[in-house]
Amino acid sequence: MPNGHGSIEIMNWLNSKNILTPSKYKANKGRISKEWNQTTILAILKNQVYIGHTVQNKINKISYKSKKMIKVPKEKWIAVENTHKPIIDKELFDKVQLMIKGKDTAKLTKHDYLFKGLLKCHHCKRNLQIVLKSSGKKKVKNPYINCIGHQKRGGHPISMNYLKFEDSILENLNKICNVYMNDQMFSKIYKKYKSKTIDIIEAYQKQLRNMEDRITEINSNIDNIYFDKLKKIITKEDYMRYSNQFLEERKGIKEKIEEIKQKIYIMKNKEEETIDEIEIKNLVKEFLGLNEINKTIIYRFIQKIEIDTNKNVYIYFNFNSLNIISENIDEMIEFEKILKTG
Repeated sequence: MPNGHGSIEIMNWLNSKNILTPSKYKANKGRISKEWNQTTILAILKNQVYIGHTVQNKINKISYKSKKMIKVPKEKWIAVENTHKPIIDKELFDKVQLMIKGKDTAKLTKHDYLFKGLLKCHHCKRNLQIVLKSSGKKKVKNPYINCIGHQKRGGHPISMNYLKFEDSILENLNKICNVYMNDQMFSKIYKKYKSKTIDIIEAYQKQLRNMEDRITEINSNIDNIYFDKLKKIITKEDYMRYSNQFLEERKGIKEKIEEIKQKIYIMKNKEEETIDEIEIKNLVKEFLGLNEINKTIIYRFIQKIEIDTNKNVYIYFNFNSLNIISENIDEMIEFEKILKTG
């Protein structure tokens, strides 16, 4: 079967070929069955077992006295990675999840929106909702982006006209894609990003050295007050009080060290990550060539979009190269004007 088909097309193809469903194959080998459905197809496409992971705690008993089972919320599932040999490449699996996510948010509803499902509150990180609100003298209903329930949570109010937001984001995506396709502009921005990253890593490493020096000093102080206790220069109570203070400080510093090491690790990984530039270029070309933008390509581009109470918008792409451009887009547009004017 050719690539690029949806779950319903896959279902129809499997049924037309008289291919057994997993349950029928296991129970009745050799019998022909046409019972493939969309739910089964999507369950297989989303199943992490095919990339070598094991997911448990999906269902649980109501109590030990009852045999009745209930579904466990996804955030409480227990996933253990690399438990067995994968049969599907994780990169391909992740691409499929993005496409499914795009399809899931494009169900036939009265009002459907291009960026629905990607919008997050910058403050509470919850999904933002798109609701219809009446505005103007004619009471025309327009879609607005809102953080529903922020009053109860003591959060921040967000209200933004969705149609204006969508036009602005699409315009911004076009700018980012055009910058990416301009080798001279992208080279300039990447050099600046790399230099900035090196400076940040060096600053973190300097912090690490200072904190490690402080831990050495604390250890020495603990040794000194211990000998002072043995010599009865200080009381046992004073020794315990000073010692606990030093131990608490050392514990806090060690936690901070681990936090900074994790930040350095993430930054170095971003610096060294290997990205399929051909894939990104093909995606960018596809986007720029579309007469009508669809959800599937949007979800292939974007991981999430956060909005804050001041209507600032933060786009998080699935590709680091595009994130770098997004963070410096205004400067790059100005650079392009300079190039054109000579």
